[in-house]
Amino acid sequence: MDRTIIFLGDSFTWGEGLELYSDNPKWIAERYIDNNNYVILKEKQDDFSVNFRNSNRFAGLVAKQLNCNSLVDEENGGTIARNMTNLKRFLIQNKGVTDVVLQFSTYSRETLHMSFDCSCDFCLDSQWTPILDNLNMYIIKKLDNNNGDNEIKESEQQVFNLISEKIGITDIEDINFLTKADKFIQENFVRQLKFLQFKEFVKLENDYNIKIHFIDSWCRETSKLLTQSHFVSTRLIPLVGKTNRRYTKWEDWIQTFDSKLISDDFPLTANGHPTLEMHEYLAKSIILHLKTVF
Repeated sequence: MDRTIIFLGDSFTWGEGLELYSDNPKWIAERYIDNNNYVILKEKQDDFSVNFRNSNRFAGLVAKQLNCNSLVDEENGGTIARNMTNLKRFLIQNKGVTDVVLQFSTYSRETLHMSFDCSCDFCLDSQWTPILDNLNMYIIKKLDNNNGDNEIKESEQQVFNLISEKIGITDIEDINFLTKADKFIQENFVRQLKFLQFKEFVKLENDYNIKIHFIDSWCRETSKLLTQSHFVSTRLIPLVGKTNRRYTKWEDWIQTFDSKLISDDFPLTANGHPTLEMHEYLAKSIILHLKTVF
């Protein structure tokens, strides 16, 4: 095995819901009930589902077809901050890593500085909490203040304090609050991605000869933000669609499939993750790409 590939991402990379495509009677039955997220699916996991998922997600398919090693987060879900922590762990534990494939998630989940190593006052005090997700929860709870269950969490208050200070607006009902808050968070995402480029990715390429490849985000807004990075844009893996054409944009690629989500194949599950067929096409795309840059 000449190649060892680290696959980073979130539940799309991890393969959430793929066990629903197996011919196991237990998992065939699960197609007919609500399995819309991993909180529901987690308690149902067994050795069969783990093996099926690991073998049929795109990382497993790539490893099998290229006869190479693949490393994937043991846990489901992820942010860039988590991915960077896993990247360092994988590199320490495994020699001979040749490639990193990072599938972008959504900017709404990211921490202020995209790192669990950051020791600034805000990151330490807030325990590296997601910015946009916490701000949205703060706003929802404040606007629904008649509901006694909507107690503001400390992390939500900390994020609001930070953002309101940065944009100079404390009134969440101000027409400019959301616009300026989202603008700040998006610009911060682009800025932190640039820092990460020079701090981590360029170093891997130049000092360790490890090739970096990216897969576009399934989140439309995040995908737009990625276009502002020449480094990312020039390393995006073209995705082969059912048209046999190649697309760098996830949104364009996904339109080529009849079933765009697991829930399209199994409606009662309400599961919004990529189908087994999509994982097969992702693997095909990665393999074609790696053969051109090897």
